[in-house]
Amino acid sequence: MFFTQSALRAQRFSASVLAGINMSQIDGDNLVGYNKLGINAGLGVDARINDRFGLGMELLFSQKGSRSKISQMPPGQSVKLTVNYAEIPLLFRYHDKNGAIFGLGFSYSSLVGLSQWKNGSPVTALDSLLGRNDVQGLAEFTFRIKKHWGANARIGYSLLPIAHWSLSRFRKNAVYNNNISIRLVYYF
Repeated sequence: MFFTQSALRAQRFSASVLAGINMSQIDGDNLVGYNKLGINAGLGVDARINDRFGLGMELLFSQKGSRSKISQMPPGQSVKLTVNYAEIPLLFRYHDKNGAIFGLGFSYSSLVGLSQWKNGSPVTALDSLLGRNDVQGLAEFTFRIKKHWGANARIGYSLLPIAHWSLSRFRKNAVYNNNISIRLVYYF
């Protein structure tokens, strides 16, 4: 009896390693496009409620930010902002019988570092303006390619402003993280 209960509990939980990229922009910084690429990598755990539903939690290093395109700036000028977060997503997931997984949830991110470049030189203009935390709403799709491998696509958008900048055209000069993540997942 003890072995059977232990085996059932072990099948309810699974761990994963995730690695991929973020394509991000900051809504409200007046630069358009998902031009900033960054790392999205970490560990995940899933707890299955039953055959179809589960809860997921991850611990990620996630780079977000924005970057100007040549066409958005006067000749010879460029802007790049890299914002590094420790991120903890929590998701409710639906597993269909064909290997697709749909998830909805939110994430909490804490700022661990940032760098801003203007015309190829580092600047510190945003150090005191950018908020230390970000809470995002998330939606994702994962397809199990093989028993141990999956491909994941996720969108995230800040539910609260990450800062208020005087040049922002958003209501109350607010700015928000907006990102698309593409990742490979290895399931243990």
